[in-house]
Amino acid sequence: MTSTTPSPPVAPFIPTISHHATPKKTKSSLTPYLLAENDYASHHISQKSQDELFSELKGYVKLSEWSYWSEEKIYAYYWKIGQQDSYKRYYRCPKDAFYKFLSDMKNTGVDIMDQAPNEIPGEELLLDGNQEAKGRKYFDLGWIALSPDENLLSYGVDFTGDELYEIVVRQLNSENDAKVLDRYRIENPDEDEDDEDDDEDEEVEDEMEDEEDENDQDDPENCGIAPEFEWSEDNRTYYYVTVDETLRAYRVYKHCLDSKSHDDDQLLFEEKDDTFSVSISKCLSNEMIVIESSSSNTTEYFWMDARNPEQAPRVIIPRVEGVEYHIDHLKESSEFLIWTNEGGRKNFSLIKCPVSAPALTSSNGAQEILPYTKDIFIEDALSFRNFIALSVRRGGVMRCLIVNKADNSTHEVQFPDSARDFYFKDNNQYECDLLRLKYSSPVTTPTIFEYDVPNRTLLTRKVYQVPGFVGTNFHVQTKYVRSRDGQTDIPLTLIFKKRTDGAITENGQVTQPLPTLLTAYGAYCVSNDCNFRSNILPLLNRGVLFVIAHVRGGGECGREWYDDGKLLNKKNTFLDFVDTAEFLIQKGYTNRDLCCAYGASAGGLTMGTSLNLAPHLFKAMILDVPFVNVLETMTNPSIPLTTLEYKEWGNPHEKQFEEYIKSYSPIDNLHVLENAEYVPNLLVLSGLNDPRVSYLEPTAYCTRLRQLFSKRKNQSNLLVLKTNMEAGHSGASGRFDALKEWAFMWAFVIQQIL
Repeated sequence: MTSTTPSPPVAPFIPTISHHATPKKTKSSLTPYLLAENDYASHHISQKSQDELFSELKGYVKLSEWSYWSEEKIYAYYWKIGQQDSYKRYYRCPKDAFYKFLSDMKNTGVDIMDQAPNEIPGEELLLDGNQEAKGRKYFDLGWIALSPDENLLSYGVDFTGDELYEIVVRQLNSENDAKVLDRYRIENPDEDEDDEDDDEDEEVEDEMEDEEDENDQDDPENCGIAPEFEWSEDNRTYYYVTVDETLRAYRVYKHCLDSKSHDDDQLLFEEKDDTFSVSISKCLSNEMIVIESSSSNTTEYFWMDARNPEQAPRVIIPRVEGVEYHIDHLKESSEFLIWTNEGGRKNFSLIKCPVSAPALTSSNGAQEILPYTKDIFIEDALSFRNFIALSVRRGGVMRCLIVNKADNSTHEVQFPDSARDFYFKDNNQYECDLLRLKYSSPVTTPTIFEYDVPNRTLLTRKVYQVPGFVGTNFHVQTKYVRSRDGQTDIPLTLIFKKRTDGAITENGQVTQPLPTLLTAYGAYCVSNDCNFRSNILPLLNRGVLFVIAHVRGGGECGREWYDDGKLLNKKNTFLDFVDTAEFLIQKGYTNRDLCCAYGASAGGLTMGTSLNLAPHLFKAMILDVPFVNVLETMTNPSIPLTTLEYKEWGNPHEKQFEEYIKSYSPIDNLHVLENAEYVPNLLVLSGLNDPRVSYLEPTAYCTRLRQLFSKRKNQSNLLVLKTNMEAGHSGASGRFDALKEWAFMWAFVIQQIL
């Protein structure tokens, strides 16, 4: 090793489960080591390449942009972002003045949708994210909520990345629009005290038992505010949700602005089962506020009259283990719209029942709206006066179905791409016959569509331009890989740029191995959808084949697809991923020396386990905030969010789950790599304030890997650990800082496979 090549840093200790109990002391002890790892990472990842990639990524950002607007009764609402802005600025304008401005611009021939206006006569600046973030190293806006009379604005701010928010309420339509009526934050109580003892590992562990005794209480404290907020229709009352010591959202409170203190806030609901968490929302009818308490396989809803803040929550249908249901409000008939898996209908049936007599089955008074078919997985529903909009999946493809309330007839919205992603957005008028959604695909930049239901016409309202991107320059293909258990075909989405050098034919046939980035997630019934990803364009431009493996454990192919990749079926996720890599190599799309894999969070678990199963398939891997210490984390219910995960991974206090989790948990199986013929080079990323996957997990993982690599005689491995010291699970918050993180990752990829 030359004098200019630094040695890998050495950790003062290997973080274990005990260190979660002493966060301040542990963080203080590990910070110098993490900074040394960051320096080591900087040495090995080319800064020149990072700078070039950042410049390229920034070139795909339209620096000055504004949103398509939404309407309330009095104002039109929209955001703008300027050339140098990292965050959005939120505005409103009286509708008469706003539409006059649009008309005037149209008459002058200006494409106002493509060019953000500097100023619209009569507009008001409601919130400037750049000012809120000023002097802060991290900023996230958890919500922005307007009171029904449009006179008050609430928003939630997080300045650390720990996903705990401060409530701010401001008065609008006053002489001082910046007047703050309410500001409320719950501080997360310190779990350990500073001391001046040395930082030896044994003393850190000794403190754990004392501090656990001090914090042991049957009624946990409120430890912060979750990003859940709703206004009552009285314009003076709002509802919010607090988290417990494990960051589980579990209590719903009501606060009246007429009160001088939050000490008198009324506790409306508390979820005592620590495998359930709580959320709140308001139905489009604006007549109901609902509380959802849910685990990964069971739900229960309560409703309150949004017009009467004195009404206590009323249960809709009591929970039954394994039964899920979700609700909306059919205002005109005073009924609940419900989609549920009751009766073994795994992909959910659509029914309705009277608000006065809620039910999930026809024998109890429910009426079926759509005949159940296992081929259609209902993910979301939204009720308007004349129709119901459904977001569903069929054949692994997202689709939008429209149900006519008059006769329950249905039709499907026709979209321009076969591989696509969309979600309902800014629908706030129950009486409207237009459905608004945000749409994209691998070759279609984000687009606001409004679907004219009576005329069955898809109207383009706003296309968010990506400078220099031309969708027709790229191929998008779907392939299928037979799973090794023979039970299913695993979908793959392939995205790559057209070429003229013979490596790819005109019809998209790959004739020689290509540098490849293979990614997957595979958990929580979350789908790794085919949306537009401007961040991968620098790789595509360099000839990289980008592949999404839609492995089991996600929701792409329905609820059974999810069930087949969780609990005692979890290994299917990892085997699916390995099988897709083998398929790509066997079919000549790539080879081991050209294949890099990427996964984040639970997708990082997919990477870590696949690394242990088949290290010979990959030249390199990126594990981004990876969940790699599954057994140890799930064994400790005091670690944030652990109890909520029991129905996803299993409770290791039960022997069958302990043995099963131990058999795949990445950190518990690293020994298999010691004598492996080949082990990929690795980039591991974490966030110091991450509340979902503690930075201690990737830190311990890398520390153990370094020990293992020191024993390997036949290969010298590169292992890079990079910790964002100022952010959480989602990484950097500003749009330019986020691009720098992608530039860092892609510089690693380029060094490995290009």
